[in-house]
Amino acid sequence: MDLMREKTEAEKVKVIEAKDLVVSYGNRTALQGVSVSAVEGAVLGLLGPNGAGKSTFVRACLGLLCPAAGTIRVLGLDPVAHGERVRRRIGFVLEKTGLSEALDCRSNLRFHGEMYRVEPGRLRARIDELLERFGLADRARDPVASLSKGLKQRLALARALLHRPKLILLDEPTSGLDPAAAREVRGLIASVVRDDATTVLLTTHNMVEAERLCDTVVILCQGRVVRQLDARELTGVAGVRVRCRPMSPARAEAIVQLTGAAELHQTEKVTEFVFDPATEPEEARRAVADGGGDVLEVVRGAGGLEEAYLSATGRSGP
Repeated sequence: MDLMREKTEAEKVKVIEAKDLVVSYGNRTALQGVSVSAVEGAVLGLLGPNGAGKSTFVRACLGLLCPAAGTIRVLGLDPVAHGERVRRRIGFVLEKTGLSEALDCRSNLRFHGEMYRVEPGRLRARIDELLERFGLADRARDPVASLSKGLKQRLALARALLHRPKLILLDEPTSGLDPAAAREVRGLIASVVRDDATTVLLTTHNMVEAERLCDTVVILCQGRVVRQLDARELTGVAGVRVRCRPMSPARAEAIVQLTGAAELHQTEKVTEFVFDPATEPEEARRAVADGGGDVLEVVRGAGGLEEAYLSATGRSGP
């Protein structure tokens, strides 16, 4: 059964695939050799501090930025060479929603549907469906300017789904929302993935959001991928973690062989060895130090996204 599941995962279509992607703004390099992918029906999260390159990656997916090196494919297409085709097959909610404040909710959706050439006979029914689904049916004739920020985000999500896209790009979708509104928006995003089998690329500062929504989280720092975590790691795998100053891959692998560490994680800022939960912290520290590691700290616990973020970026939080 497990082998069948793994084969199915491997055979899923890659909706986003970037290889060694480099994007620059003039003399400043915003993305440096980024390689990530997202398969159909999954949520890929990009987490990192301001200026890490999250929004730049979203814009590259939309074909709005031309790579200086490397490649990016969205739905199998080059988003720069085939920009219009790509953008017609995806939905997106950027930091600025682009909603018309003067128009009402229904008119905003109708305008979007016409722009995306949704068949007129189906458009009205689709608008009614989404207004109901996103709790906006009783506000359908209200101008967008009268809505709270949380309701505007709901409308922006509804608009992104109107033409039934295969991929949705969400750039900080809960930024600036109060906790209740943010929780509602997260619930709507989860329902989109569950009910529509839509692939989602989510950029966020919020670790709770990333843990709850994402199948894979990529941590960016200064334009580079410094860590990638899958669903198992996001739930927090217990263990004893010995963190050291950076060292060569050869030295780190030698310490793994010497100590029997279960996992090895390396970034530009830190090298981390993860030992079985039954290992005594002092025993793990001594083993790594004896192998030549310059130990910074030893942490015992579940780890998970927060620990990975701290280890990868050397920061106290996004």
